[in-house]
Amino acid sequence: MQDEVLLRYIIDQIKDIKGINAIVLGGSYASNSQRPDSDIDIGIYYSEANPLDIRTIRLVAQTLNDFADPTVTKPGGWGTWVNGEPG
Repeated sequence: MQDEVLLRYIIDQIKDIKGINAIVLGGSYASNSQRPDSDIDIGIYYSEANPLDIRTIRLVAQTLNDFADPTVTKPGGWGTWVNGEPG
């Protein structure tokens, strides 16, 4: 239950950031196979027509993360495997 509270808190912190269309849970938490040392993988749906506010996302990630430099990948950074082919 504590994990659900944390996930809700994370969503509340990022849901109103400019450019976010949807938020998804990935990784071990999405498949219900997480361990006590698991990280939380968050995916963000966006449209290239309405760019993400990456700066704010990075600031929120730094506030929420235990590590000094959390990974926030820029739009397109995962390539076509995640982002799909350009329309």
